[in-house]
Amino acid sequence: MTPDDVLQELIQSLAADGDTLLPWDQVRRWPKGAVEVFQNAGWIVPTSPATEVVCPGCEESCHIPVAKVFPAENGLPTRAYVACDRRPDMGTVKFHPARLQQWQLTQGQFAKWIAGTLAFSFRGKRLEGGSLLELGLFKGKKRARMLCLYMDGDLALVAGSDRIPLVDTIRFTDGALSLDAHSIRQLVDSATGADPRYTPGNARREARKLETQAMYEIWRKAYRELKGKYLNMSDVWYSERIAGMEIGRGRSAGTIRKKMKPK
Repeated sequence: MTPDDVLQELIQSLAADGDTLLPWDQVRRWPKGAVEVFQNAGWIVPTSPATEVVCPGCEESCHIPVAKVFPAENGLPTRAYVACDRRPDMGTVKFHPARLQQWQLTQGQFAKWIAGTLAFSFRGKRLEGGSLLELGLFKGKKRARMLCLYMDGDLALVAGSDRIPLVDTIRFTDGALSLDAHSIRQLVDSATGADPRYTPGNARREARKLETQAMYEIWRKAYRELKGKYLNMSDVWYSERIAGMEIGRGRSAGTIRKKMKPK
């Protein structure tokens, strides 16, 4: 993976799931230094240790509750174990305690990063049933408008009746995240005189929702088929297989895992 791949993954998670938890098994695939970049930006925040991990005892990669964690003492490092109850020959299995790490990703943290990067006061008011978040008043060269974050199937910056995909405005500069302020000023200056709380038309919004729901249903069908063919595998295993298929559409295994089971 590249830093841009991580960026796409996090934006997709925010758009599809909103606030989400990033387990070590997902983050470990990131390139070196990526965790620090997104953590320093405030996108992700370390949270309480995981209570379940993928067992490293065999090829089945089952998701099992953590059984014991012994803190470092008497010259010994921290030790962590799971207890396999699916194979009698496994018993207690040791795993690296780094796998207990997980991070929280929230829309609120992300929105505050946008406001802080563009140096304006964060408003944080939700509109349109929560799909639109007022970020604050942003000044272009010609005018100032309320800049909003649209969050319903995708992420976009909205000013007046115009919008741009958020991913097109984010840059990696000298090992840190930044925003293309020039393109955002152009958005504000070219925005029409519609209500600044404008959201994309209902027809387009509903079409995106239907498309997203159809994608989820395809994932559920694939999950049922995999579960029938490969018994007793973990949800992590199934979601990673779906993520590797064309139907995964570039979504992370974590996102797929949340949507592949019927509610």
